Amino acid sequence: MLPQLYDNFMSCVGFDEDIVPSLEEKASACVMGLSHLYHGCVLHAYPDHMNFFGSKIEDRHVFFKVWHKLSRCLTNNTVVALAINICSPEIPPYIIPDADSVALEQLLHLLPYHFVTGRADEYVEDIAIAVISKLVSSGSSSPSNQIIANCTLLACIMVRIQFDKKDIIRIDKSAALPQITQSLLKRLQRVLWAWDGGNVEKDRTGVTRRAWKLLDIICRILELSRSYYIPSSHTVRNLDVCKKIYSRARSSEHNDPSVSLADLRNALRFTLAAAQASSDHTRFWYHHPSLETGDSRSPEDFDWLVDCYLDIHSGHQEVAFDILFLLGVMKVHCIPAKQHQFIESLVACMGTNMPVHWRYAALCATHNFREEIVLIDTIDAELRDMV
Repeated sequence: MLPQLYDNFMSCVGFDEDIVPSLEEKASACVMGLSHLYHGCVLHAYPDHMNFFGSKIEDRHVFFKVWHKLSRCLTNNTVVALAINICSPEIPPYIIPDADSVALEQLLHLLPYHFVTGRADEYVEDIAIAVISKLVSSGSSSPSNQIIANCTLLACIMVRIQFDKKDIIRIDKSAALPQITQSLLKRLQRVLWAWDGGNVEKDRTGVTRRAWKLLDIICRILELSRSYYIPSSHTVRNLDVCKKIYSRARSSEHNDPSVSLADLRNALRFTLAAAQASSDHTRFWYHHPSLETGDSRSPEDFDWLVDCYLDIHSGHQEVAFDILFLLGVMKVHCIPAKQHQFIESLVACMGTNMPVHWRYAALCATHNFREEIVLIDTIDAELRDMV
């Protein structure tokens, strides 16, 4: 089949060695078929390898010939570049930086083959992360279930969750979205718990390092597929890891604290996403059973959250907002020694100059803190006026 497709493609090439304009659509279809079919052949033969175009010419030379005749079609060049790379992993694929959505979706379908067959290096890994990020990034409209499912499967394979070959080959994986999303959640849960102080480079398998690189994107995937997985019941354990990351950020013994704060942001976002907690301000007042801690923890157990919020709320607003949201929905109470400072910050967050989601989060936290406010015996005039 591959040789026939190649012959059909070459029949679209004119005497000047360029694609005949009237046959560009046919040539494009042949290229797509060649690339997808070739990736499938490599997967089926794995771990063996062979020349699928016959013994007279190496596979990569076939795709190099195709590449040189496709200068005007960026999408086709992109998928051919991946085919050359899976033939010869030592040749990094040249991917168009501003690839359109069609090219990105083609890459999304082909990239899993590179990871399953062990032919993906860090360059291909970065391409995969960029593709997922562009396709699930916040925009005016949400991506389709097919794109979400394909992104989820690629992320799963990148962190070495195994699937049947037929699941990888299937173009539309949306029917399997509940299964693959739950698998991704469980794997990331274990990675978070195994966090060893931030030195992910010690991980010999590469799973932890790669998972941490993907964590921000995976949080976005979980937010988009919230209705397809069972929420985690391990919020407190997840927060214990967040506390560990925060302690690292405060320690002068470690390197740049901004790196740890970025880790903290991702870990907090994962904690919220795993619990299916929406940061949409219209849902702040909803019941969040997955974020309830029960009576087993005292206010002191979550005192670090208040400390962290007070430390960073003016300079690291994304992390601070997630913490404020958590303090509100988890109904965390503040210890007396920090009540005045905490109340001041809540009142400031409800100012008219603050974004609406901040004001709602602060209002929610204040509502849960109302009894403590009433019981404060000594309150200075300025703070009373603010309240």
